Amino acid sequence: MDKKNKFGVIYLAISYEYLVMTLNSINTLKKFDSNIPVCVLSNVLKNPPENFSNFNSKVDVWKFINSDNIDNRNIKTNIYNYTPFDKTIFIDADTIILNKINILFDILDYFDITASLNPERLKGRQALNIDLHLGGGLNYENVSTWNTGVIGFNKNKCTKRFFDSWNKNYNKFDIKYDQPSFSKTLFESDIKFLSLDNRWNRRIDEWYIDEKEIKETYILHYMFSIDRKIKKRLLEISELVGCKNEMISFLLKKRLTRFKKFNEFGIGLNIKYLIDHISTPNEIVRQFKYFLKNTYK
Repeated sequence: MDKKNKFGVIYLAISYEYLVMTLNSINTLKKFDSNIPVCVLSNVLKNPPENFSNFNSKVDVWKFINSDNIDNRNIKTNIYNYTPFDKTIFIDADTIILNKINILFDILDYFDITASLNPERLKGRQALNIDLHLGGGLNYENVSTWNTGVIGFNKNKCTKRFFDSWNKNYNKFDIKYDQPSFSKTLFESDIKFLSLDNRWNRRIDEWYIDEKEIKETYILHYMFSIDRKIKKRLLEISELVGCKNEMISFLLKKRLTRFKKFNEFGIGLNIKYLIDHISTPNEIVRQFKYFLKNTYK
């Protein structure tokens, strides 16, 4: 790596499936800026795939981590100690870059850490009633929360203390989600923090996509909402990595999760959501057809 590179994007590719999604995300990132350095942390390959063209060994970094798949969030909450960059954007593997993201590095001239607010209050098992020790009995359901799929941060003493504390809190709670410990750490910290809007971490609903919002988005976080185009790209990359069968199994599990989440709400409630959020009947029909097309396939 050229030590003159002071900024870059870091990915955590734990397991073959998440490595495939990481490489797909890098392809979309390099489409808008081919020179932006990336760092990949992988526990499955010691070197990038030979036929993967969007990895430049002169500026990009590949680090092999000898760890189990279950350690992914422990590594993520400790990502500060893995980045080779002074300014870093951590991006989850299951993402697509839709615009140049360089402005986020400029934002880090003024703030230590950035992350996007969750658009809605978390409920159920992700709320967890975590006591944030803010006084007045506030808990995780009482406050705004942040999604940690995209995090920008500087390398300095303040951010090191923050990540050390986040990792400590994550392991203390012993919960598979890292957002509660992130919120607790943030409320206890004096770090300069900026909440980003969801253009920087736009999560796709299980079946609803607003085309206008997509055009304004920098980073799309598809999670389990893998449509046919994404699926095709992932399967192509899985052949390069040599894990196509594993990827097919993984995608099937994701599709079943998508179907299960839809049925948890019921068709009636989902139609109500469409009516509440979309203005024209034709758009309601279009979006519902989109869901049916990409779920029952």
